[in-house]
Amino acid sequence: MAHFEEIAHLQDREITPGERWVYSADFNISLQGQALRSTSRIDVEVADARHILKGGGRVLFLAHQGRYKDSDTEDLDYVVPYLREVLGVEVCYFPENATPGAEEFSRQIRPGTAAVMGNTRKHPGEEQNDPSLAQRFSLLGDYAAIGGFGKAHRAHASNVGILSHLPGYITESQLREMECLAPWAGAQEEEFFLAVLGGTKREKITIGLDGFLQTYDGIIPGGIVLNTILKVKGYAIGDSLIEDSGRAYERETKEMLQRENRGTIYLPERVIIAGRNGEQFSDVRLVGIDEGVPEGSMIVDYVLPPTALASLERMVAERGRLLLAGTPGIVTAGFSQATQPLIEMMRRNKDKCIVVGGDSAAELGYDGPTSVGGGSALYFVAHGTTPIIDALLLNRRLFST
Repeated sequence: MAHFEEIAHLQDREITPGERWVYSADFNISLQGQALRSTSRIDVEVADARHILKGGGRVLFLAHQGRYKDSDTEDLDYVVPYLREVLGVEVCYFPENATPGAEEFSRQIRPGTAAVMGNTRKHPGEEQNDPSLAQRFSLLGDYAAIGGFGKAHRAHASNVGILSHLPGYITESQLREMECLAPWAGAQEEEFFLAVLGGTKREKITIGLDGFLQTYDGIIPGGIVLNTILKVKGYAIGDSLIEDSGRAYERETKEMLQRENRGTIYLPERVIIAGRNGEQFSDVRLVGIDEGVPEGSMIVDYVLPPTALASLERMVAERGRLLLAGTPGIVTAGFSQATQPLIEMMRRNKDKCIVVGGDSAAELGYDGPTSVGGGSALYFVAHGTTPIIDALLLNRRLFST
């Protein structure tokens, strides 16, 4: 596990009035109508930001929404009213972040106030951890506070690259998430562990499936994980989603399935399929997986197989642990055939079951342990560290000499 005592902690740092703090956060939050879909990724940063502000520091938030390669990045001005409300100080928006104008703005804002800077993913170099972009980000501050656990598994310019230029401090929000997740990391032989891997992101395969097959006893798949496994095994999956950002992960999945693993994958015998047009679904029906999914239809849900139900019963009876990262079906469209009994079982063993990922927690309204991290939570549970922790360890050595 990571050596947290070897890195600098923000809450231990006495703030000098006027200091500029670049605060790397995860405000990847969409709007639902005129309101924020979820505020959890902001709420976790409030205590750390207040620590800086109460000392008279200036907070410059660097955050993202969407992805440059998907052309869906937006201005982040819509998070400002909520931040102003929860922080209780003046918060403004500045649409740039890597320009001379942005640097000048960072020197102009008053001590004890904050600003949300432009969306970092409007730069193609953000996700590539471009050194030049990281250096320009660093001109916004004197120190870096690294929050945003939701992106802790990604080495980006605004959270890892910037640590080559500024003394860095880990936030309590990061530490709190890892402390919460620690019981699900490094699964032990004497305890029964289950993972539910659903959703649409590649991390569910490249981090989740890869790690949990080796450390957990069982995996209940859904979404991109289920669809990719079925295709690798030779089943017809029709138009079921297997790509993230234009790439499929069949080769990697096949290699994982061929090696010796601890975990058992509980594949469904009957799946619910439908045709899709945008957000609308039609011709919903139940088919046996051996029948295959025809072209024009996709898997949207399924019936939990007896093997999965038995594993859930064992998890409850033995007080084992379960980690849910994405639902088996498309719950947001009303497909909860597999998810509903799963959540009911989790509530019978609530303190031992965790939902990771801000979207999943918001969709399910789960009242047990949750983590705002999705891919980052998977990475930490699988590896006992994150790229952020590794970068902060190097940063401490770099700036302590």
